[in-house]
Amino acid sequence: MKTRITAIIIAAAMILGLSACADTRSALTMNGDEVRAGEYIYMQIQAAQEGAALFREANPEVDFFAADFNYFNQTLDGKRFSNWVNDRAVEMLKEYKAGEMLFKELGLVITSDEELAIRYSVESFWATGNEDNALGRHGLTYDTWGEFYEDIGIGKDSLASILTYGLMIDRAFMGLYSAEGTEPVEQEEIEAMIVEQYARFRMIEIDLVNINPENTLVLSEEEYLEMATEFAAMLNDGENFSNVYDEYMFFIYLRDFAEEDDPFLDDYNDIFGGDEEEPPVDGDEEEPLVDGDEEEPLVDGDEEEPPVDGDEEEAPVDAAGEHDHNHDHIHDDPFFNPERDLGFDAVENKGFPWNLPADANAFLFEMQVGTAAVFRSLEKESIYVLQRLDILEREDWFDEETLENMLFELKEDEMQERLDAKAALVTVVLNDTAIRRYKPETAVKRGILTPLW
Repeated sequence: MKTRITAIIIAAAMILGLSACADTRSALTMNGDEVRAGEYIYMQIQAAQEGAALFREANPEVDFFAADFNYFNQTLDGKRFSNWVNDRAVEMLKEYKAGEMLFKELGLVITSDEELAIRYSVESFWATGNEDNALGRHGLTYDTWGEFYEDIGIGKDSLASILTYGLMIDRAFMGLYSAEGTEPVEQEEIEAMIVEQYARFRMIEIDLVNINPENTLVLSEEEYLEMATEFAAMLNDGENFSNVYDEYMFFIYLRDFAEEDDPFLDDYNDIFGGDEEEPPVDGDEEEPLVDGDEEEPLVDGDEEEPPVDGDEEEAPVDAAGEHDHNHDHIHDDPFFNPERDLGFDAVENKGFPWNLPADANAFLFEMQVGTAAVFRSLEKESIYVLQRLDILEREDWFDEETLENMLFELKEDEMQERLDAKAALVTVVLNDTAIRRYKPETAVKRGILTPLW
């Protein structure tokens, strides 16, 4: 194994144009263990990407796409960019070493199945080509990612080591905080975090901007607010959300597709309180009955016979072939998606909007579970009918993968503190010759640092 590793490192040195007589078998040692040059170069790339993102965030006025712009001509945190990258690469490697130390302290081992999975991942990644222009979008002209990595001095064994370090950190995390761990997190603590940080909801969004002014029905914002308020009241009275949304889709059908003589406009007036019936004008009043005009009472034998089977009068049928107040025809609307519209059940992260604008996100988290309310967003010209639901009733939030994600979110900072404390105990000895020659400017291609907006 040692011969194989040495061969890869020497090959990487030759590719990068390094002197073969220099001591470049490793870039550094950590607690006496050699770190492959390829591992160090890999971390240079990760550090350079992190540094570039920090520089862009701190200098939004800079044109990062300009032909003459070069990150390595900049400074970050008072250091030359290249020096910042090298220092950060070493910090990342120390953190990985800290993860390995914690992993071993917990008595954990990498299984043969995990080793095979890592090797398979490396081989698969190595052969991955330029699908969807993944390489080209970074300005790279290689046929595969493996060719790129080999060109900059990263071998398969180095990548396998990096993946192994990552696996050990993940396994150590679960070895501490999972239900079977040494410091298990109680289910109640996870649930409390979920309730605090996430909100489950349904919504109807009324877009106030993208409305055709030539529609048959033209409503003012106040009228849309009245409609939304009525929808919220229906939900608070216990109406099923799908029924309320059905009424909204009925309105959309009328607004966007109905002609002025569409018989469903009468239904719209019945449901949404359209124009009130005009009072009769003079001469139109029904004349009162005078003596002798009273309708004679029915006498025995004159009662209307009840219908027999098969004689029942059919309910009136509307123009679309459906009975009154059955609006199933609107589901032929090309914009209607039953999974989305009638089964809409979304989750929002507090302070990190996914489905809502930021102001509606903040409003949602002020609502009580089990209630519906109306919100007019100023960030997005829309009116929202929001119904907040109990997120703990969503079973898919308690499968194994989701619980692990929640556990990570809950204990991420604590785990990082553990790693930082152990990383501070790692003794690093740099191979100065290798460090001087493995310049991040050589390993990092310009396209890797260019944001892909």
